[in-house]
Amino acid sequence: MHAFELEPAAGTYTGVGIFRERMTLTAPFPMDLDLTQIKTHRGKDQ
Repeated sequence: MHAFELEPAAGTYTGVGIFRERMTLTAPFPMDLDLTQIKTHRGKDQ
């Protein structure tokens, strides 16, 4: 997963990391996600 944050001075987004198994961030709020537990569902048409 790619994560971005808004750079207020420039008004553009900048990358803050690429996460593969766990995503831990403190801004804009604390989050800790285990990306290995995310399940995807793909229907017949996808």
